Amino acid sequence: MCLFWDHLLTIDDEVAFWGKGSRAGWLSKLVFFINRYPCEAVMIYTIYVISGLTHNLTFTYHVSSSSSPAAPLILT
Repeated sequence: MCLFWDHLLTIDDEVAFWGKGSRAGWLSKLVFFINRYPCEAVMIYTIYVISGLTHNLTFTYHVSSSSSPAAPLILT
């Protein structure tokens, strides 16, 4: 939660960094992006998995009873 708060506090600096007036090169922008955003994505995914919302993502497989080896697989 502190990381999200930090990102909210520094959003104006970040917009200036990504803006056209920034003197930062493409490599420094790439390193900044790699260090800043994947961490948030991992945190959001971890919160999602720990929250138990993933139990709704189960699939039921139904295989046709025909003797054909290419029987369709139906997901519901």
